[in-house]
Amino acid sequence: DSASAATGNHWIAGESFMRENADRYHRVFVAARLVVALLSVVLALLVWSFARRLYGPPGGLLALCFFAFMPEALAHGGLATLDAATALAIFASIYTWWIFARTGRWRAWIWAATAIGLSALTRFASAALGPILVMLTAWLATTHRPVFCTDRTTVSRSSGTRLRRSMTSALTPRSAFS
Repeated sequence: DSASAATGNHWIAGESFMRENADRYHRVFVAARLVVALLSVVLALLVWSFARRLYGPPGGLLALCFFAFMPEALAHGGLATLDAATALAIFASIYTWWIFARTGRWRAWIWAATAIGLSALTRFASAALGPILVMLTAWLATTHRPVFCTDRTTVSRSSGTRLRRSMTSALTPRSAFS
């Protein structure tokens, strides 16, 4: 009802929506909650996958257990809000960027760009993702891990050279043939 929306009070508008759609609002809310629950499951799988790559299968299982019993995951995993979607988008962006920074493959670049784009679409809080990715790139460059390349030749370079090179080429992945 437009009169309830014009009041500016979201509680009145919400109650008006429920009353006007009394025959189907339970189905709408259950469907919305199922989507958020599915996003939470995908986030849990990403947490497991990332931890498994970093620390092996026991570390992945431990991270998954910690995530499954984390109060924020339990609280927001079944609510029809953007919290789970935002967490998934930001975590997927960091994970795919980490993969790209370590491999430099075009496929990883496409996944990272897609995740970062989806993250920007979920919520404005994703604006903090830029500095996070810059810090992740700098950390990877200074810990003797290849950044934005597919060969191991950059490992022997000094940290400063790798850091400068990785920061200047952050937006252009290298192919395996260059």
